[in-house]
Amino acid sequence: MTYEYVDEARMDMGALVGSILRKLPRIILLTSIILVITYIILSLMTPQYRSSASILVEPRQSIFTRASDAPTNNNFGADSTTVSSQVELIKSRDLLMRVIEKENLRDVAEFNGSKTSLLGAILGLLRPAEEKKSPDERVLQAVAKNLKVTQLRGTRVISVSFTSEDPELAARVANSIANMHVQRRAELSVSDTLEATSWLAREVEEMRKRVAEAEAAVANYRINNDLFSGSNNTNILDQQLTVIATQISQAQERKNEAQSKVDLIRGLLKQGKSIETLPDIRASTTIQRLIQDKAKLQGERAQLLATLLPNHPNVQSISAQIAEINKQIRNEGNRVADALAAEAQIQARLEQSLKDELTRLKMEVSDATKDSVTLNELEREAKAQRDLLNTYLVRYRDASARTDVSSSLPDVRVVSLAAPAITPVSPQKKLILLAVAIIAVTFQIVQIISAEFISGRAIKYVKQPIVMPNMPTNPYYQAGFTPYGADYPSFAMGAEGSEAAKGTKGAEKSAKQMEEIAKEKERQKNQNIADNNYMAEVKTNLQNIAAQIANANQQIILVATISANANSLIKSLSANLLNKGKSVIEIDAGSRKITSNIGFADLCNGKVDFGDIIQRQNKSDYAIIEWGQEKKLNIYSPYCDTLIAALKEIFDLIIINVGEAGISPSIAAFADYKPIVLLSVDGKTSRLILEKVMADIRALGFNHIEVIITDENKARVA
Repeated sequence: MTYEYVDEARMDMGALVGSILRKLPRIILLTSIILVITYIILSLMTPQYRSSASILVEPRQSIFTRASDAPTNNNFGADSTTVSSQVELIKSRDLLMRVIEKENLRDVAEFNGSKTSLLGAILGLLRPAEEKKSPDERVLQAVAKNLKVTQLRGTRVISVSFTSEDPELAARVANSIANMHVQRRAELSVSDTLEATSWLAREVEEMRKRVAEAEAAVANYRINNDLFSGSNNTNILDQQLTVIATQISQAQERKNEAQSKVDLIRGLLKQGKSIETLPDIRASTTIQRLIQDKAKLQGERAQLLATLLPNHPNVQSISAQIAEINKQIRNEGNRVADALAAEAQIQARLEQSLKDELTRLKMEVSDATKDSVTLNELEREAKAQRDLLNTYLVRYRDASARTDVSSSLPDVRVVSLAAPAITPVSPQKKLILLAVAIIAVTFQIVQIISAEFISGRAIKYVKQPIVMPNMPTNPYYQAGFTPYGADYPSFAMGAEGSEAAKGTKGAEKSAKQMEEIAKEKERQKNQNIADNNYMAEVKTNLQNIAAQIANANQQIILVATISANANSLIKSLSANLLNKGKSVIEIDAGSRKITSNIGFADLCNGKVDFGDIIQRQNKSDYAIIEWGQEKKLNIYSPYCDTLIAALKEIFDLIIINVGEAGISPSIAAFADYKPIVLLSVDGKTSRLILEKVMADIRALGFNHIEVIITDENKARVA
C-alpha cells in the first residue's frame, strides 16, 4: 500500500479579499456615479410637506353647558369602534367637499390636475375616455389621496395629516378638516335638540291645564273640611309625628352604628387582627401619629433586611419598637371602643323617650286621620301634576337655549393645530442615497465574488495524503483494457502484407504456397464481409443521436475514436445541437496537440485558472477549451471535477474529446459522470477490434455507447 497526494479544493478568503481590494477604486467610482445620478433624479422631484392636527374624542359637557336634569357621566370611554366611526366621518365625501369649497382647492394646480408630470400625461392619454373623471372628482380624489387619518394607538386621539407641495397649504387644509369635523358634530347635536324643543312645547301647554285643575280640587276640599295646614301644607300633628318618627329612626341608626363599631373593634382586637384601617380608629390623632411612626420603622426594617439577617440586633431592635407601637394602637383602639359603647347607651335612652312621645301623639291625631286621607290623595295628585310640569318646563328652557350651533359642545375637539412643516416628508434624500449606496456596493461585491468562484481564483488546492493500493496507474490496465492493435494483427492488409506473402517474397512460389495465399485471400474476403455487416448493425445516425442528446437529461458527451478523425464528428454534433437551441462547449482532453493557447492540460496540472481557458466563439452559447501547452494530463487532479461542475451550470451540453481509444487514458477520468460515449470509427475497422474496444470501454463503467462511422473529413450520415 502506497501514499499519494491529491489536491483538496478550499475557499481562498485571501484571494477574495484581495480581488475586492484591487477593484475597490472601480467600486467607489461606479457607486459615486450611481449616487450622483440618483441625487439628480431626487433633486428634480417636487418635495412634499406634511402637517398634522389632532382631535380628541370625549364628552365636553360641564355643569355650565349640561342640561340641569342631565345625569353626570364621568365614566365615558370611547371604544375602538366609536373612534373608528369618527375616522370614517372625517374621510367622508361631504366633509372633504366642504373643505374643498372653503379652501378653494379647485383652483390649486396640485389638485385640479393641471400640473402633471410627463409620466402622468402619458398615462392620461392612454386612459379611455369613459374613465376620465369630472373636475370635482379629480380634486376630491387628489385630496383624499393626500389625506391620512389615523387613531393613535391606545388613545382616543385622531391624527389628521395632509400632504402638499406647499407647507402652508398642508397646514391650512389639515386644520380646516379638523375644525370642519368639530362643527359638523355640533350641527348633528343641534338637529336632535330642535326636534325635542317642539315636542316639549306642546306637552307643557297640556300639563299646565292639568295642574290648575288638581290644585283647585285640593283647595276646595281643605276649605270644606276645615283642615289646617302648616308651613309645609301638612297637618301640624302629622308634622310632629313625622319629626318624632324621624328622630327615633336616627337614634336607632346611631345606636346600631355605634354598637356595630364597638363589636367590630373588639372582635378584631380579640382575634389579634389590625384595626388601623377602621375609619374611627384612623380619626384618632394618636392613632395617626402611631401609624406614621410604625410606617417609618417598617421602612427602616426593610432597608436593613436588604443587607442584614432577621436575627441581627438592629433588625430585632426595630422589630421590638414596631411591636410596642402595635400594642399602643390596640390600647387606643380599646379606648375608642369604650367611647363608642357609651355613645350607644345614650342613643338607646333617647330612642325610648321618643317612643313614649310618639305614643302620646298618636292618640291625639287619630280623630283627624280620616279627613286627612282624602286630602292627602288630592294633594298627591296635584303635586304629581305640578312636578311633571316643572320637569317639562326645565327641559323646554334647556332645549330652547340650545337651538343655536354655538350653544352645544360636540363630543370631539381639536387639541393640536397643524403647523407648516419645515422639512419635506418626501423624497427622503439621505435614506434613499444610503440605500442606493448599500445596494450598489453589495451588488458589485457579489459580482466580484461570483466571478472569482467561476474563474477558480477563489479556490485553492491543498495537498492531502491518501492511501493507494499497489496497482498500475494506467486506468486501462486497471479495468483490463488492452490498447487496440497491441494483441491483434491488422486484418485490413492486402495479400502483399500477409505473413504468407512476406515468407515467400523474392523466392519461387510452390503450389502449396499458392494454395495458402488463395485461402488467405478467401478468409480476408469473408472477414471483410462480416465486418461490413457488423458495421451496418452498430452504426448510428448522427442526426438521430443529436436529437436523442438534445432531449436527454445527460449533459456530458465523450467522443473517442478508432483510426478516425474526431474533429469533424465533434463539429457536426455541435452544429446540430446549436441549431436545436442548446448551448455547447467543446473540451480537448485527448488530442495531445500542444497549442499556443492555454487549455485543459494546463488547468489539470494547476498552472492556470478556470476562467482563463474558456474561449468564447462567435456565438454566445458556444465555446471551446483547447489541449493547452502541457504535454501530459493529470487525470487525478481535482481541477477536472471542479471545471465540469462549473460548466454544467453554464452550458447545456459538454462535448469532451478523449482521443483515440486504447492510447489516451483520458476517458477513465469521466467515468463517474455516466456520460454518453460516441465511438468514431472508419469503415475499415475490424469487427474484432471494435468489439474489444467497446467491451473495454464498458468495463470502465460506460453503459451508453453509440458507434459513428466517419470518413477522413466528416461524419458519415447513415
